[in-house]
Amino acid sequence: MRSALGFHLWFALSLTGLLVAGCNAQSFLASPTPTATQVRITATLAPTFTNTHEPDTPTPTPTDTPIPTDTPMPTDTPPPTYTALPTYTPLPSVTPTPRIPPRPADFLDYPDTIRRIADTVGGDPQELWSALAQWGAIRDGQGTVKQVDMTLDGKSDLVVWYMNPRANLPLVQGDILILTPNGSNWRNVFDANFGASASTVGLGVQLLAAEDLNNDRQAELAWTWADCGAHTCFTTVEIGSWTGTGFSDLTAGDIVFPTLQSAEFVDQNGDGTRELLLTGGIISSVGAGPQRVRTEIYRWNGSGWALTDTLYAATDWLPLVVWEANDRLAAGDLAEAIDLYSQVITNGSFKPWHSESAGAAMTAEEERALLTGFSRWRLVLAHTALGKTDEAETWLARLRETQPDSPYRQVAERFWQTWQSIRDLKQACDAANSYASSNRTTVVEPLNNFGYANPQFEANDICVLPSR
Repeated sequence: MRSALGFHLWFALSLTGLLVAGCNAQSFLASPTPTATQVRITATLAPTFTNTHEPDTPTPTPTDTPIPTDTPMPTDTPPPTYTALPTYTPLPSVTPTPRIPPRPADFLDYPDTIRRIADTVGGDPQELWSALAQWGAIRDGQGTVKQVDMTLDGKSDLVVWYMNPRANLPLVQGDILILTPNGSNWRNVFDANFGASASTVGLGVQLLAAEDLNNDRQAELAWTWADCGAHTCFTTVEIGSWTGTGFSDLTAGDIVFPTLQSAEFVDQNGDGTRELLLTGGIISSVGAGPQRVRTEIYRWNGSGWALTDTLYAATDWLPLVVWEANDRLAAGDLAEAIDLYSQVITNGSFKPWHSESAGAAMTAEEERALLTGFSRWRLVLAHTALGKTDEAETWLARLRETQPDSPYRQVAERFWQTWQSIRDLKQACDAANSYASSNRTTVVEPLNNFGYANPQFEANDICVLPSR
């Protein structure tokens, strides 16, 4: 508003100045000429400015409008970096999968087919394993393919254990092959079924070990095969080492075990050689007599694995306790033998095998009398072998008092008489066995009435010399 008022004042003053200047100019320029024409100039003043505001009321100073903050210009986005196109890589050539021969219909044709598969896969054990698994020949922890130098040529051979997936037999039907490199191919140098009869081919064949078992820096091969009767299967354990043309036998004698539950090699004493442990032993036939599970231990003796110990599961059968005491005595473990014979006499909870049924060879009471009399006689023998003649004589006196009619009282009398005369344990035993031989029907034969799975005695088994 203050700007408009100033403009009006300026305009009025300017116009007044022009009028005054015009009058002065007329006086200065006029000359008395008769031809001059009088001109009237009318000036209109601008209207007087009327202040409508109350007097002395100051006009408020307008609030300055803040200058807006500058918005920075956006930063230029650099153009994208040029990414070079990838170099074209040609697809690799497709390597054809080796064609695996189909599973043969006849189990006897497996070995040659497996050898051809080894040729096809270049001896790759995983590829061979996969092929056999596709056949169903390796399954449920049965079967394997291992790389072991079995033939001592510095090259890894293939040890192949497989099953017949079509077999319907009481035991698994399997085979073990050893394939050795032959140039770019493979050659079969061992077949566990070679020479087996048609009825037993592959029956119970299982690989136990393909490694150094006796610390001779050479891998041994251990495996099983079986033969089954009407009630029970008997397993044979084979252990061999490579000779250049085959595997030589490393068992001290035939290892045949009924109803095998488990077989394993374990270094029990840390000497670097493995002991063979076989567990099982039950014959599934009533005629076999009383039995219990046992573990047989075979140890390396420098030339072969031989039976050195038998561990029995607990039992309450009276005759089985007597047989175990006999084993302890024969092994030279006289303290254990004495303890077991004493239990036979004092522990009435042990059960006789025979019953009162018709046709039984003896009654339960007759069995108990037979075996307690035998145990008292063996206590005379055991204490004499220990040099404890007082204890031996005490047990002889008890036998005389408690079982004077026992056939083993006379065995003990013959033994003691000879011992007293010449103090020679072997001759004393010979005298006892001579009496047993002359009285087989009363001394020897009754001990053989406990089934065919139990010991069968001869006269020379009545008195035995403990191992030293």
